[in-house]
Amino acid sequence: EAQLPTPLDEHTCHPGDRLADTFGVNTHFAWNSSVYGGNVTQAVDLVNRLGARHVRERLALKMAGQRQAFTALAGLGVGAHVTIGVFNQPTDFAAHAAYVKANLPLFTSVGGVNEPNNSPKPANWAAVTVAHQKGIWDSLNGVLPIVGPALKDREATLANDFAELKTLGISRYLDFGDFHRYPMGDVPTNGLAERQAMASATVAGKPLYATEGGYNTSVGATTGGNAVTEAEQAIYAPRHLLEMFAAGIERFFIYELIDQDTGGAWPGNWGLVKAPSNDPATWQVKLAFSALATLI
Repeated sequence: EAQLPTPLDEHTCHPGDRLADTFGVNTHFAWNSSVYGGNVTQAVDLVNRLGARHVRERLALKMAGQRQAFTALAGLGVGAHVTIGVFNQPTDFAAHAAYVKANLPLFTSVGGVNEPNNSPKPANWAAVTVAHQKGIWDSLNGVLPIVGPALKDREATLANDFAELKTLGISRYLDFGDFHRYPMGDVPTNGLAERQAMASATVAGKPLYATEGGYNTSVGATTGGNAVTEAEQAIYAPRHLLEMFAAGIERFFIYELIDQDTGGAWPGNWGLVKAPSNDPATWQVKLAFSALATLI
């Protein structure tokens, strides 16, 4: 007898544009000494070719290159998510807020300090972090969506770190939580659910950003580990975005656009573009860049 087909699982359908709007990339236009220094036009063009709708930067009020990039990107429909301040350093919240308000079309959201739990951290790190987040909230609440601080992913104390922020009531000072998750050269879902659950509990179930995650291609480097080949990165990168989307993450920023180490060492080879030198004529998009651009 003919067999009836097995029923398909039910899934919620989403417009493709919704996926595209979750896609961001980390850039470093504020680093004048990096490959971005003097190459703003070329780097902006790469963001445009990639199809990312958002970039993530630490707001640096005095960096002309960053201001140039923000303006050029906005003209292409790309908004900036900017973190404000550096952990345990004085921050002029009023000056940052004034700049954001005066240039509102350039920005899509503002975020808390980056990885404040990075070791070695002082005993009062959580209190300092919450106070900093409150400074952002008091300055810009109602102006743009406010995103919490993202904790460093690879810390043995991570669960306790999230719990400390929760106890101190950080959820009062944000619209979105945030977390980082690097899959350690494994499949994109490696550790994702665990990190997502920690972050969600910390911010009382508010929606989440994931502002860093990616794959290092420094295979053969003398330092670091868990590197992948460029061919493997090209498989994982689009899936990484899709897995974040499927998990309900509001916005995911891949780390990062351009390699930062022209010598090929571990710390500087998370990019979607190879940069053998600071001369853009030597830059080459990796397979993952093309795979993500094709998906978008």
